[in-house]
Amino acid sequence: MAKKHHQRIDDLIDALVWMHRHESSAISAAKNIMQVDMDAIARLAALVVTRQHQSVILRRKLVHIGRWTPTINRCHDNVAIWVAKNTQHKHVHGFIFMDLRPKAACIRVMAHSAVETEDGTLCDITPQGASTVCPFIRHSGTDEEFELFGRVEYFDMPA
Repeated sequence: MAKKHHQRIDDLIDALVWMHRHESSAISAAKNIMQVDMDAIARLAALVVTRQHQSVILRRKLVHIGRWTPTINRCHDNVAIWVAKNTQHKHVHGFIFMDLRPKAACIRVMAHSAVETEDGTLCDITPQGASTVCPFIRHSGTDEEFELFGRVEYFDMPA
């Protein structure tokens, strides 16, 4: 019975990986920018910026599951797939922030997902297109708040 259960989980993960490979947009792509509460996002971004002292630099980690490898700009999907197959790891919601001053008088806040390993290390398994390393701050609110923020690509806080 346990072997059938593990095979069923493996089959579901394989299907999720297949869907991930064949989509043109994120699994949570049903995003309508017109329905986003920008005031709530601005308040959440302001809270994130006030918690900069709690930021950490994520450890970069190259991972794969069979032939599947994480895809750039798909951190939430990548981490969901990874922790489904690696149940000793946790999916951690948070934010990356970039200080764009003085060029663009703002601080950019982006929703991001990371992996927490069994020893508590926070890792970024999503390939980066940029060479700069940005600080990560854990999300401390509700899942609904995080999902709301995830509906926008990023939010620029005036500095």
